[in-house]
Amino acid sequence: MSTPSTAPSRRIELLDVARGFAVLGILAINIDGFAYPSVTEKFPMLFGNRTGLDLALWGGLHFFFEGKMRALFCMLFGAGVMLYAERRPNSAELWLRRCLWLSVFGVLHAYVLMWRWDILFYYGMAGLWLFPFRNVAYRKLIAIILAWWMVMATLTTLDHLEGVGVERRGEAALALKAQKKKLSAQHEAAIDDYELQREARTPNAESIAEEAEQRLGGWGANYGLAFAQAYEAEAKPFYHWEILEVFMTMLVGVMLYRRKFLTGERSRADYARLAKLAYGFAVPLQLVMTLNFFRVDFDIFSTSNALLSAWLYDLVRWAMAIGHLSLLALLVKSPGWSRLMYPLGAAGRMALTNYLLQSIVCGFLFYGIGLGWFAQRDRTELMLVILAVWFAELGWSLLWFMRFDVGPVEWAWRSLVAGRRLPLRRSAPTGEPISPMSPVGLPNSSEPVT
Repeated sequence: MSTPSTAPSRRIELLDVARGFAVLGILAINIDGFAYPSVTEKFPMLFGNRTGLDLALWGGLHFFFEGKMRALFCMLFGAGVMLYAERRPNSAELWLRRCLWLSVFGVLHAYVLMWRWDILFYYGMAGLWLFPFRNVAYRKLIAIILAWWMVMATLTTLDHLEGVGVERRGEAALALKAQKKKLSAQHEAAIDDYELQREARTPNAESIAEEAEQRLGGWGANYGLAFAQAYEAEAKPFYHWEILEVFMTMLVGVMLYRRKFLTGERSRADYARLAKLAYGFAVPLQLVMTLNFFRVDFDIFSTSNALLSAWLYDLVRWAMAIGHLSLLALLVKSPGWSRLMYPLGAAGRMALTNYLLQSIVCGFLFYGIGLGWFAQRDRTELMLVILAVWFAELGWSLLWFMRFDVGPVEWAWRSLVAGRRLPLRRSAPTGEPISPMSPVGLPNSSEPVT
């Protein structure tokens, strides 16, 4: 049986750069989860200003990053299974071990580092089923993905329409009650359902204050909240749709890899055409979704927002992620820009480490176990935090690879998969400047995509 290795191997520069871009970009969205109560998932503008620079920052980051970074990561994970299979033909057992250990890292991330939006657990669980699909015919993959999209869009639409029905039946029953007419058992049940739905769709000041108190408390209070949120995020949705959403996006990555778009082997003209096609599809539709969201005053439960999200959200974020990937490929292939991509490539080589490090840094900044900035910073100030973390991770990634072959968490992951302690120090002469184009590096087959 083959085992993971840290022996030097030619790297695929585009994969490294894309990982670096994604791991930095995802912080721009995740930071809301560190800085604000969980109610912002339903009411995104409950904290921060709805005008000026705050609103512009929120709109810009969500336009280009929200959902798109997760999509890009999943696509890169799909490429990872192809690389793994190519370089280790009889590696099914190792791949399963990789995914199981990645899931363990996800559980630790959610429960120990207290991050409620952890994605590693989903990657590991979805990745368990990915290996057999690496050789499925291209057209069958497209059919599987589109069938899933149609089913989920239909189910989401029906779910919303059921909510509309609850509201209408409840309002009709309340109108009868206001007229002091006798209510049937059905009317009473309609009112109960209506009130429960309205309660779920209304910010609760008491629960917000309680969550803020826990976040600003000590270790015990924070871990209590983390356990509750981690269960809500990783257990319940796992049996609903999130796991399939991750898996289907990985299949998009498998297709892109097989068409050599993720390997950097296509021409600049090919990437330029793909960027025009992807952005040409995604940008106008994302603009419609964003402007409509502004129009309905950020109400995620409005019919127009719900239907647009149901039918367009996944298609738009996939296309936008592909557009970002194509643009990165053009930069990597440009002599004038290629060297500027080195720091991104270094950050991407240790994407798992940098992803977890973001949780450690932001936990210290925003939770009561650290500086306690929770619910106290507007989005302009959060942008300064984002930029500071970006520059820090770019710098420390470059410095790390002057001495070591692999990121610290990546090294631990590979060692666990191998069942033995793998070498960590760099195999090239120490002090050699690192770049994503360097022939000295780690096999992309074992790179994480967080």
